Amino acid sequence: MQGVILAGGRGSRLAAVGSPKPLVPVAGRPLLWHAVRHLNAFGIADVFVALGHHADAVVRAFAPGAAGRPGPVRCDTAALGLAHRLTLLDTGTDVETGGRIARVAGHLERAPFVLAWCDGLTDLDLAALVACHRRHGRLATVAAVHPPSRFGHLRLEDDLAVGFREKPRLDDQWINGGFFVVEPEALAWIGGDRCSWERDVLVPLAAARRLAAYRHAGFWRCIDTPGDLEDLAAVCRGASAPWSRCRVPTP
Repeated sequence: MQGVILAGGRGSRLAAVGSPKPLVPVAGRPLLWHAVRHLNAFGIADVFVALGHHADAVVRAFAPGAAGRPGPVRCDTAALGLAHRLTLLDTGTDVETGGRIARVAGHLERAPFVLAWCDGLTDLDLAALVACHRRHGRLATVAAVHPPSRFGHLRLEDDLAVGFREKPRLDDQWINGGFFVVEPEALAWIGGDRCSWERDVLVPLAAARRLAAYRHAGFWRCIDTPGDLEDLAAVCRGASAPWSRCRVPTP
């Protein structure tokens, strides 16, 4: 299978960190590096990254010799500690998520592919996600995850606070986890550069019962704000990163 990672947004809520979102350091590596490694760990060794805002900065970080060069950029994956083939594509700045996917589509084989956002850190089993997709035979399958609460929870007894949980996971809710398996036929639902994958494709696919869901109850974090980075550091303090325990195959 091939993989597509969307990494072209503004990332404005992480501006205080001082790096474009794909390059925000997590455990000593850029966020985008972790996204590519996750796909590699499940045998997805031909990965395309759809860049947009800050594309030049990402190219300089992942393929320094190709900075300023037009067209697709092939990265030296061995030097990056990744597997096989990694291609960076500048899909423009004034383009929505669906439009970015459509602009990458011409580089893909006509076969199902794995789609991911660059800002999700998870121990999601991509092989199980693909198996779920094949079992249900829909146009796309989304990984459903439990979101963390934005606030800590108090446990009260009468007028006393007797317990406190810092931002617990909301196990009674499911949200879009930013990982998908997509059939080529689903690309026909994309209506151009201003098409949002989330709003303009997933919503009608779900209404038409053409979207399957794989429930992932394990670790998942979306890195969207400096606070998310702080929370992640607390999760990983004194332990190995829970999203990076899979072995990457040798290039």
